[in-house]
Amino acid sequence: MIYIAIGRRRLGKTTLTCYMASRVAHRVMFDPRGLIESTTRVRSADQLRTLMAVDLSRTDERLREIVITPESNIQDTFDVTARYVKVWSKTRSEPLFFLVDEARFVKMMDSPAFEYLVRASNPNKIHIAITAHRPADIPTDIRAISDHWLLFRSTQEHDLKVIEDRCGIAVRRRVMQLRPHEFVHWNDAEGTWSANTNPQSWYVPLGVPDQDADIVIPETIDNTRLL
Repeated sequence: MIYIAIGRRRLGKTTLTCYMASRVAHRVMFDPRGLIESTTRVRSADQLRTLMAVDLSRTDERLREIVITPESNIQDTFDVTARYVKVWSKTRSEPLFFLVDEARFVKMMDSPAFEYLVRASNPNKIHIAITAHRPADIPTDIRAISDHWLLFRSTQEHDLKVIEDRCGIAVRRRVMQLRPHEFVHWNDAEGTWSANTNPQSWYVPLGVPDQDADIVIPETIDNTRLL
């Protein structure tokens, strides 16, 4: 599944996607801003290659979480990260959650491995979440195949136009009215939307794992089917 979380700064999009990631036992988080707490953090493509070689060769307990915060060569490190997830998708049976925080830091579709993941990986096994300030920060090709949009408050006219074109006028109006830590969930497969106005259901400190639960989007209300 592909999830995109869009909204202005400090509204909760990274926290929400980290909450969702915590519901999956294995997760890889590309965190260029260094906001996500973790005991396993790598800071370069070379460090990640070394870690990959060890982890991918293991037959016993594998790493549960890797957070990547590159100190330089962000694009190269992103591509190595995507290749790690691609190998996982081809060789392991366990689901994995791949979070790309702040899409604007990288050119995602310049990575062949990432393009493979969004176009060809098993959507029930590899869950991909991308956060961004604006819809334009996420390539159109990715927006076109995203399964779920998680929309925080937005006020810029161009951004609202993109949201309206994809999700409808009712979603546009609701997005404009959201308060901090509230969001609209647009299910693109079903053409339905709902609003979450209860941050207590998901707003937890970043990096807190729940390794036994299934992936879940926090429960929403005001469910409306758009005809």
